[in-house]
Amino acid sequence: MFFFFFQAEDGIRDRSPSRGLGDVYKRQYNYHGDDALENPIFMKANRILAAGWGILYILIAIWSAFLLPAGHTALMQILNNTATVLMGIFTGWFEKWYPQRVAAGK
Repeated sequence: MFFFFFQAEDGIRDRSPSRGLGDVYKRQYNYHGDDALENPIFMKANRILAAGWGILYILIAIWSAFLLPAGHTALMQILNNTATVLMGIFTGWFEKWYPQRVAAGK
């Protein structure tokens, strides 16, 4: 059995206690830390993305449950990896597009 341990890169950690990746996200996109939790655009974008990722993981579980017993392991791996990469690309695009669209009043 192997265990891999990764150390955070310099500059990611700071002296203030972190509650997870959300803190990194808020600092990275200048949402001003805990003030982001009071920003309705930030919160709605996060709810939409969390729902999207949740649906994706449920779909992956469902199609994996059908494909794996049928012996379609390679197809399952391709679908799972492709869907995850596409959702990651969508997330990167959406987190920039959605706040601009809402701020523009569309």
